[in-house]
Amino acid sequence: METDALKASWGILNERLAQSEILNKRIIKEMIASRTRSAHENLLRSEVVSNIALFLTILIVPLLKAKGFLIDNQPLFILVESVLVVALVLNVYLGSSIFRFNIETMKLNKLTECILTYKLWYQRAYWIAGGLVALFLVPILFLGIFSLSSFIVRVAIGLAIGCFGAYFLHIHSKKNITAIEKGLEELKELEKELIP
Repeated sequence: METDALKASWGILNERLAQSEILNKRIIKEMIASRTRSAHENLLRSEVVSNIALFLTILIVPLLKAKGFLIDNQPLFILVESVLVVALVLNVYLGSSIFRFNIETMKLNKLTECILTYKLWYQRAYWIAGGLVALFLVPILFLGIFSLSSFIVRVAIGLAIGCFGAYFLHIHSKKNITAIEKGLEELKELEKELIP
């Protein structure tokens, strides 16, 4: 009789231990998901801020031209506006993959696919943006030195501010991409442990 009671109590303890272990893994999973969600939200904010900044720049440049503070030369104005519009289109396209990312409704393999697509296009956009600056704006600065000195100073200041902001945005985005990738890897490992 005493051994049956002992076996029953051991069975209850084993059951509680298994339930506790499952509960602990679920809590850990939610903590990892929360951290990943937070990094994703930061990345989304960065995308929105950069799109708004580009859009406002596209609107401000013609206003500055109309007031006489910028670009007296029409072809240069069109070139600068074109580069800004191309940058905005690329940025919106880049952000489209990260806007689809939803940790609550998507499976881990789709989430990983989303973040890898974003990372790939982010790296491409980084080089494309650098190429656009090098191919279009830098020659304008050098060619304009001879004829539009006040224009060159204004464009150089705007370009420096833009590059400075883009650099900090790049560092911030890279950190969030890494955090999301790490969180997804941890969730995959935890999922393997939960499924026997």
